[in-house]
Amino acid sequence: MNKKVWLFYFFIFLVLIAVTFSPLVIPSGVATPWVLGMPRTLWAGILISVLLAVLTLFAAQSIEDEE
Repeated sequence: MNKKVWLFYFFIFLVLIAVTFSPLVIPSGVATPWVLGMPRTLWAGILISVLLAVLTLFAAQSIEDEE
């Protein structure tokens, strides 16, 4: 069961990486999309980094110890 959970987390990881380089994060043809004084791309990068860190924590906890 834990292998399926880990594979699910890995799939979510790949989706987050794909979203990072998609037009959702890197807008084309928009000069400066600002949110709270910071570019939207920066906000998206921060959010994706936090999500990847949390996802890594959950994936690491899903792996059983071999001891």
